[in-house]
Amino acid sequence: MKEIEENQLARALKEQVDVDRELENLKNELALRSDFNLLDAFRFFDQEGRGFITKTELRFGFNEFGLYPTSDEVYLIMRKYDTDNDGLLRYADFAEMITPKAAEYANILNDRIPTYADKARLDLVFSYTTKSALKQVLSSILRNENASEDIRLRLNRRPLFSVYESFKSLDKNDNGFVSLSEFKEMLVEHGIYASYKDLDNLIHRYDKNQDGKVSYYDFVQEMTPKSPSKY
Repeated sequence: MKEIEENQLARALKEQVDVDRELENLKNELALRSDFNLLDAFRFFDQEGRGFITKTELRFGFNEFGLYPTSDEVYLIMRKYDTDNDGLLRYADFAEMITPKAAEYANILNDRIPTYADKARLDLVFSYTTKSALKQVLSSILRNENASEDIRLRLNRRPLFSVYESFKSLDKNDNGFVSLSEFKEMLVEHGIYASYKDLDNLIHRYDKNQDGKVSYYDFVQEMTPKSPSKY
């Protein structure tokens, strides 16, 4: 891989680290709000109480918090979190979207009991401050997906950029997988520092089956642009 293209890859990874860090920090803060729980948050989106969220309901749920995602943004969120690709977000998908990656924060949130308040009283479950914190997380999710797609588009529009060569450049020991330490090595070689948590967030993004290593298939899935209106 040419040095200039490898440098662009390293810079793109650094951008991804930065946007993921912002989102995770906001998720951590939300998880510490004692009146916040995942199930009641899910019910803001699951308008009909059917146990899943449609694309339309996802948009309306964001609207409830004063956020107005575009069709592309809704599409990107569904592409990322709809694990079985049926066009619906289940509760587990929604929980993955909101739950912090760090175990200490995730455990706090997962141990919290929902109120099971009537739908008519749901708006009273969270305090104003907690609603504001949830809005910040949702807004950051939108920014994150936009930034991630922009990174993918920018790299793939480069005439000399190759996803295969990028993977080979990261796979230092040539075993067909990229590990956390190999992501770190690539960044360090280009003068970029990332903490262990940053790197863990990064590999979590690429590692689709969560086995602790990134296969070429995983890498292609993350690096390929998603939005049909832009690609």
